[in-house]
Order: sequence, then C-alpha cells, then structure tokens
Amino acid sequence: PQELSIGILGGLAYVGTFSMYFPLMRLRGVSISSAVVRLAAALPVLVSILAWGERPTLFQGIGAFLALGALPLLTIEPGERAWHLDVRRSLLLLGLFVGSGLCSLSVKTYQQLGGEASSPFLATLFGTAAVIATMVWVWQRRGSSWRDLPSGIALGFCNALANLSLLGALRSLPSVVVFPFYSVVGLLYLHLFASLVWKERIRRLEAFGMGIALVAIALMNLR
Repeated sequence: PQELSIGILGGLAYVGTFSMYFPLMRLRGVSISSAVVRLAAALPVLVSILAWGERPTLFQGIGAFLALGALPLLTIEPGERAWHLDVRRSLLLLGLFVGSGLCSLSVKTYQQLGGEASSPFLATLFGTAAVIATMVWVWQRRGSSWRDLPSGIALGFCNALANLSLLGALRSLPSVVVFPFYSVVGLLYLHLFASLVWKERIRRLEAFGMGIALVAIALMNLR
C-alpha cells in the first residue's frame, strides 16, 4: 500500500533529520538549525510547482514569497562575523535541509496520490522512526536516561499533531501556500516564546521579519 511505502521513506527521513539536527544545534545553536529546517519548505513547494502544476492566487503567491523572505530575517544576527563552515558542518547543513524537505515532501506525496486515511500513514511514518531510533539507542545508550522519556514523548506528540494538521491543510489549500505558512508561523512562534518565557531580546531585524511574516500570513489567507 502507498501509505506503507511513503510512510517508511518519511520515517527514514525523519530519523535522519533529527540525527543531524541535534549535532548542528550544538555547533550553531537553535536559531540557525531551526532556520534550515524551516527553509527546507522550499523543496516541497518547488516539487509541487514543477511536478504537480500547482498555482496559487496572486495574493497567496505574494504571501508565500514574503513568508520565505521573512525566514532569514528572523535568524540573522546583526554584526555577527561571517562563519566559515568546515566539511562536517557543511554536510550537516545540507543533510538537514534535504532531510527536512523530504519529510515534508513525503506528507505532500501521500496527499497528492490520493491518500485519505491519515492514521495508517502517520502510524507507519512514526512507527518506522521509532523502530530505527530504538535500534540506534540500544547501540549507543551513553548519556541517555529515563528522564529523557517525558520530553521525547512530548516532542513526538507535537510532531504527530503537526503532521496531522499539515495533511488536513494540504487537502484544501495548495502546497505553495501551506508550507511557507507552516514554516514562518513555526519560526515566529519560536521567537515569541523565547522572548516571553526565556526573556530573549527581539532585535530590530527580527521585529521587521515578524512584521513581514504577519503580512504574509494575512495575504495567504486571502482568496
């Protein structure tokens, strides 16, 4: 069945993405890593336009363009010196971008091929990811403990809910609208949460990016 094959491939991409996300987060921090994940929305958008002929309305297209343009503004740190990537960092960045894009593309592919039942597909996707992650954990358990379980379960629940919502959105809206909206709102939420809970200061460039993001969200909801 298609939900089985696509779900397995999506699960493989999911595990691979997380295996690169955490090392990169230690090297470059949350902002850069999250930006790469969000910018990977360009991959399913590009495939949707080239392979499936999707076309947004004028306002939705402008909103999607603004959303993608707002993502770098939410992560650039003014005055930061240019950083030179070594081979490992370059591969992690590239791998994270491709892996994240493939995760989103698997969801879009399932929907595009006529998949209606979300539960079997998501069960296959997260089941595959769970099996592979468990095998890796058994092979290399150093540094882990039972205290990691609650946060891991919460993360898995949030991701399952996000993918379920993504499938629902893709059934009624074009990918060129859904994925930029999904990406920019997630990054916007991350910045606001960090500001309110962790008291991180929002820079002018970030505030400008948030403003563009809000305009983009409004335009993408116009028909």
